[in-house]
Amino acid sequence: MNLTTQLKRVAELIRPEAKRYALGIGALSIVNVSDVIAPLFMALAVDLTEAALTGGTPSTPRALAIFGVDASGFTIGTAIVVFLCLQFAASLFRYPMLMLVAVPSHQIGQTLRNRITNHLLRQSQSYFDRSKSGDLMSTATADVNAVRMMLGPGVLIAADTFMLVSLVLTTLFLLSWELALIAAIPVPIIYFVTNKLSHAEFKGFQAVQDDLANMTERVRESYAGIRIIQGYAEEAYDRGRFFSFSKRHFRKNLRLARVRAAFDPTLDFFLGLSTVLVLTFGGYQVVEGTMTIGTFVGFLFLIRYLSGPMIGL
Repeated sequence: MNLTTQLKRVAELIRPEAKRYALGIGALSIVNVSDVIAPLFMALAVDLTEAALTGGTPSTPRALAIFGVDASGFTIGTAIVVFLCLQFAASLFRYPMLMLVAVPSHQIGQTLRNRITNHLLRQSQSYFDRSKSGDLMSTATADVNAVRMMLGPGVLIAADTFMLVSLVLTTLFLLSWELALIAAIPVPIIYFVTNKLSHAEFKGFQAVQDDLANMTERVRESYAGIRIIQGYAEEAYDRGRFFSFSKRHFRKNLRLARVRAAFDPTLDFFLGLSTVLVLTFGGYQVVEGTMTIGTFVGFLFLIRYLSGPMIGL
C-alpha cells in the first residue's frame, strides 16, 4: 500500500471528527502563543525594574517593539500582570486542547474495532483456517491502539512541536539573532541523534508486535490442544516452551524500552548545552552592554521550549 493510499485512509478516519480536531489545534495555538509571548513581558518587567533602580530609560524587547508595544506604557506591576494572564490562558486552554483531540482518537479506535469485527464476521471458515489467531488478536488490540495513539497524542505532539519550535526560534532571532544562532548550534546534532533513535524505535516496535502475534498464537495452540498435552503428560514441556516465548518477548520489549529511555536524556543533555551557551555568551553580552538583562532573562525562559512539546502528555 503506497503513502497516498494510506493518507487517504487516515483522512477518512479523521473526517467525522474534523471539527473537534480543528478546535483542539486552535486551542493548542492559543497555548503556544501564550507560552511564547509571556516570557517577553517578564523580560519587559525586568528591564522596567532595572530602569527604576538605576534611573535610566527602560528599553522594550525587540520582539515586542515590532508589534508596537512600548515600555513607557507599562509599569512593573502591569507587565507582571500580563505575564500571569498569559500563563493562565495557556493553562486554561490546555485542557480543551487535550480533550478535543484525545476523545476523537478513542472514538476512531472504537470505529476501527467495529470495522474489524464486522469484517471478521463476514469471513468464511476457510479464511480462519488460513489465518493465525495471534495475528488477528494482535491486529484488534495492539495495532488498533497504535493507530489511536498516532491519531491522538501523535497528531497533537507533531503539531505542537512544529508550532512551538517555529514560534520560539522566530522570537529568539527577534530578540538577538547572534545569541539565537549560538543557542541553535546543538540543533543539527539533536536532529541526527533523534532520527537514529526514531528508526531504532520503529524497528523495535515492529519486532515486539510481530512477536506478540506469535506468542498469542502459541497460547491458542496450547489451549486448543490441551487434551493432547494432558494425554501425553507434556504439561511441563509446554510450560517450558511458553516460558521461552515469554522470555524472548520480554527481551524485545526491554530493547525497545532502552531505545525509548534514551530520548529524554538526549534532549535534556542538548538543551543543557544550549542553556550553557546562552548563559556564557548572553552573560558576556549583558556585561558588555549589548543586551539588556530583561532580554537575557527572556532568552532563558524561551530556550527550554526547544527540548520539545510542552503539552503535558
